[in-house]
Amino acid sequence: MRTTLLAAVAAALTWAGAAQGADIELWYGNTGATEQAILAQCQAFNASQDTHRIICIGQGTYEVAMQKAIAC
Repeated sequence: MRTTLLAAVAAALTWAGAAQGADIELWYGNTGATEQAILAQCQAFNASQDTHRIICIGQGTYEVAMQKAIAC
């Protein structure tokens, strides 16, 4: 999962451009230990540099997140 998160961040930063900072919203549909791991990765990334920032937004359970994604 960490590899997937880091790949998504790398792709978003590539699109955002290296010269400008970017705020990236990361929607996730997990709870429990998985949610805690995602939040820890977001915090670690944000603490590691100050140009870009990930905003982690929990969407509840996987099913709720999928319903929201389909509705977008």
